[in-house]
Amino acid sequence: MFSYNVEDALNVNDLRVMAQKRLPKCLFEFVVRGTEDEVALRNNRAAFDRATVIVDSSFRRGSDVVKALAIGAKLVMIGRPTLWGTAIAGEAGEARAICTAKRSAVRSPISGAPALRS
Repeated sequence: MFSYNVEDALNVNDLRVMAQKRLPKCLFEFVVRGTEDEVALRNNRAAFDRATVIVDSSFRRGSDVVKALAIGAKLVMIGRPTLWGTAIAGEAGEARAICTAKRSAVRSPISGAPALRS
């Protein structure tokens, strides 16, 4: 017997499988794809591709920047580290904070994301 208890889910995919087994097909497909209509789905994806996604979530590590770029962000703000660097050593501290974030991003195990530019 299949359990529908949320506490039994070990990961997000377990929740997806539970929902797929429990919900009517049309409802599950709507949630997964946004709609059953392929034309609307294609239009939604095209609209997302035209959008500029900017992430400003208090990122502090280069690996966080890589993750945001990997899921579609076009721009990631890293304000706090640069402010901390500026507070410690002025413009040189700001430059050091940016270089540190870049190095961290390049060393990230998931750095197959889009190329990082200065």
